[in-house]
Amino acid sequence: MLRKYNDDDYDILCQMLTVEGIGESEMRFDRYDTFIIEDKGFFTLRREHGCLSVQHFCVDRKYRSAKMARELIKAMVNKVREYGIKGLILHSKSNFVDTFIRHYFKAKPYAIDGVTAYYYVEV
Repeated sequence: MLRKYNDDDYDILCQMLTVEGIGESEMRFDRYDTFIIEDKGFFTLRREHGCLSVQHFCVDRKYRSAKMARELIKAMVNKVREYGIKGLILHSKSNFVDTFIRHYFKAKPYAIDGVTAYYYVEV
């Protein structure tokens, strides 16, 4: 079940991102719209210049599977549609995530900056 972030989730989400190598200074889930699925994963959406971008997308390593990632993506796409926005900006620094974005959204990066690939996907 999808629910909105609350302050009690801070430690759990920090731990999930720390395991992925994301420093506390890069964690933004407490500043933007964050949604959690049963403490198994979460995503953070950021509005910027009239567009939505994904700030965080993380499945806890204990529950990591293609099925859980698809469930989280479906929840994220439904939430984006609730906002009334048809496009979403994604970025990736991982070949695994790139492969998942290319497969699920059938998208190619519109820009690559060093190790980061940027995608615009329609939902």
